[in-house]
Amino acid sequence: MKEQNPGEYPQADPWRPRHPQSYWDESPAEPLAWYWKLLGYGGQVLIYALGVCYVALAIAAMFYYVIAFAQFVLH
Repeated sequence: MKEQNPGEYPQADPWRPRHPQSYWDESPAEPLAWYWKLLGYGGQVLIYALGVCYVALAIAAMFYYVIAFAQFVLH
C-alpha cells in the first residue's frame, strides 16, 4: 500500500467490504416483505411449496396433452 499524503483520503481495498456483515447481525440484509410478516416463515414455506406444485402440475399437464394429441393424431 502506498504512503498516504496529508490531506488525502485513505484508499480502501475495493474488494474488501467496508462494513463486514456478521452472521448474527441485528438487521437482515433484505427486509422481509409485508406478506411474509403477515404469514411468517410457515406461510413462506407454504407459498413456495404451492409454487413448486403449480409448476409440477403445469409440466405434467403439458406432457398429458402432448400424449393425448399424439394418440388422437395417430388413431
